[in-house]
Amino acid sequence: YKKRRQRKFLPKWMGPYKIVAVHENGTYRLEELDGTPITKWVNHDKLKIFQAPE
Repeated sequence: YKKRRQRKFLPKWMGPYKIVAVHENGTYRLEELDGTPITKWVNHDKLKIFQAPE
């Protein structure tokens, strides 16, 4: 019996990130706000617009 990690307590979204490049097939190149690049391209359906809390 192995204990599995409870997924419901993990964050649903990561980020915010800055969009650096857009490819014609709908993928995006992202980077952290401090300028650290994200190594993989991300598909548009995996992105969500960030709205800062008021």
